[in-house]
Amino acid sequence: MNKWFGKRIIKTAIAVFITAWVCEALGWPVIFAVITAIVTIEPTLSSSIKKGLVRLPAAAIGAAFAMFFDYLFGQTPLTYALSASLTIYICHLLRWNDAMIVATLTAVAMIPMTSDHFLVSFFTRIGTTSIGIIISSMVNFAVMPPNYLKRIGVMYGQLIEQTEALARQIAVDQADKKRLKLQLSALMRELHKTNELIQYQQEGYKYYKAPEEQGKELREYQDKLDRLEARLFELGHVLSSSNRLGLQKVE
Repeated sequence: MNKWFGKRIIKTAIAVFITAWVCEALGWPVIFAVITAIVTIEPTLSSSIKKGLVRLPAAAIGAAFAMFFDYLFGQTPLTYALSASLTIYICHLLRWNDAMIVATLTAVAMIPMTSDHFLVSFFTRIGTTSIGIIISSMVNFAVMPPNYLKRIGVMYGQLIEQTEALARQIAVDQADKKRLKLQLSALMRELHKTNELIQYQQEGYKYYKAPEEQGKELREYQDKLDRLEARLFELGHVLSSSNRLGLQKVE
């Protein structure tokens, strides 16, 4: 698939379309739900669901501040400033950093669209935000769920090649240890990224049953990465001790 038109763009478009359609059918404002749907699409199923559960109460806090200050000061610059700043502050206190954008956008976007019926406006905004969160999470689950196996395989192959190249350099010449250690650190970072993808895939399998072959392949990659990590630690020990050891290749 074209790198500029990948799965996430397609899923975002589907989520926005369904969200807008549902809101129009209910006669509710579309903009809040669409904004929420856009920012709620996550790279993993687990993060989409977990962050969605936090974004809903955070959006309620933002909406409450917007209604309160709109009631006190009207639609003035002070209302926008207080609503945004206090929403960010409360989200920070509660460690809802992933929900901060949705909550703040909800707060400031609803001020110019609020009628005199503040309670009705509040629940309408919460309803539209909930629709955006729920639909985007469902789309992320049902439409092209993330599959990182191919990417994991590519990254593992590159790690093996680069690790063997580094081992040969260490065996031949350790004169420039600083450069070799930098290469080793870079490989450890790539290994960590690959392990993260495995974790993302495992988290996704909590929400849908993995095909037996994919589950087996994922476990094999995990075992291989564990052995590769041990190999990298061994290379680090060689660099630290200045011993040139004969190292067995990772299969």
